[in-house]
Amino acid sequence: MEATGIEGNYRITCERVLRVLRSNKESLLAVLEAFVYDPLINWRLMEAGGRRPPPETLQKDGQTDSKAESSLKRIKQKLAGRDFNPNVEFSIPEQVSLLIEQAVLAENLCQCYIGWCPFW
Repeated sequence: MEATGIEGNYRITCERVLRVLRSNKESLLAVLEAFVYDPLINWRLMEAGGRRPPPETLQKDGQTDSKAESSLKRIKQKLAGRDFNPNVEFSIPEQVSLLIEQAVLAENLCQCYIGWCPFW
C-alpha cells in the first residue's frame, strides 16, 4: 500500500480492473464454461497421488458438475454487480467499496494464513 492506504492507486486500479472484467464478461464466461461442461475436468475427484478417478465417477455426456455450475453462477453475479444483493446492481465504485470493506473485516482477516501477516 501507499501513504494514502486504499484511497488512491489501489482503489483506482481495482475500479479499472472491475470495469475491464465487466466489459469483457462474455469472453471470460465462455472460457470458464469449459470447466462446467468438460467431462475430463473433474477436480473434486482427483486424488492426491495423481491417480485417475474410477471410470464410473467420471461425468457422462451431457452431465455437468453442479459445484462448477454454482461457481459460474456466482461469478456471473459478481460481474453484474449483484454479488452482495441479487436484487440491486451496484455501480463499479460501490462494488469496489463493498469488496474493500469486506476484505478488511477482522472476521475475514483472522481466517487468513498467519504467514501472510494479514493484520500488518
